[in-house]
Amino acid sequence: MLRRAALLLLALTACRPVAEPAVVSAPDVAPGLDEAAIRAIVEDPARPAAERELDPGRKPEELLRFLALRPGMRLADLGAGRGYTTFLLARAVGADGVVYAQNNKFVTDRFLEPAWTERLKTPELRNVVRVDREFDDPLPPEARDLDGVINVLFYHDTFGWAPTAPA
Repeated sequence: MLRRAALLLLALTACRPVAEPAVVSAPDVAPGLDEAAIRAIVEDPARPAAERELDPGRKPEELLRFLALRPGMRLADLGAGRGYTTFLLARAVGADGVVYAQNNKFVTDRFLEPAWTERLKTPELRNVVRVDREFDDPLPPEARDLDGVINVLFYHDTFGWAPTAPA
């Protein structure tokens, strides 16, 4: 019995950390948009009514708060779809920022056109760069030094979209 107790004590001592665990701090990040700016984006009359109807489930205020976006940022919106999130991002980064809105060919051809082309002509999306590329190489070379890459409600659809090699 004494031998078992000694072995247990030895095992527990061996499991004790050698040093105190390191404390890792979150990086210093400048604050994002204030509540009034977020509310103005979400309540923007230029947002389509169909998008506003989605707000209770998508929680755009919480998304914008979480992303801590600021004017002038450079972002990519992968799987932008019809532009629900793209609109929010474009308004948040303002005229000095840019949003690369990526969609692949299948989604664009099958579900988005011609409405996507028309929507991108609106003044509210003038800082959006349309990107028609596949998910295996989603952004053009000029989309560098990005402050963030966003993928909302499309992440589960990216698997299997990559073009396949000819047989």
